[in-house]
Amino acid sequence: MESVKQQKQNIRNTVLVQCNKLDLNVLAKIAVELISKEEVFKNAKIVFAYKPFGHEIPFVEELVKRFPKKEYYYPIMDGKKMHFEHDAPDIIFVPAIAVDTAGNRLGRGWGCYDSFLSRMSEVSPRTFASMCVVPECAVVDNLPTEPHDIAINKIIVCKQLS
Repeated sequence: MESVKQQKQNIRNTVLVQCNKLDLNVLAKIAVELISKEEVFKNAKIVFAYKPFGHEIPFVEELVKRFPKKEYYYPIMDGKKMHFEHDAPDIIFVPAIAVDTAGNRLGRGWGCYDSFLSRMSEVSPRTFASMCVVPECAVVDNLPTEPHDIAINKIIVCKQLS
């Protein structure tokens, strides 16, 4: 039987192959439109974002341009520990390779966001929203999880029109 780590890696590989054919710039425009309709984003003043790379939908730059009055903060890495230069976000965008409908996410495998979200939950009640922005091919029925995995609140699914 495969270990959970191996199952996760197999899912990463499968999703990345499926999503490799997508036009990420088109998906970025779709993502910004979908995000801009979310109440939690409309009401957010402090936004924790990330700089998408590789297979990730590059929506953040356009979001910042369209909504310049919000305060955006980006992760700072200290080894494998991550922090932001603010401690009270309204929303945290979390990168994901895959997500399931329960909000479980599969990241890059470093555990930085799980660790960060866990610390945030300990410091204050979850008064922030956590959100993943993924292409439709990155949504799976069920992801294997481990005790350290932290689910997110909201999934923005971007569908590329044919």
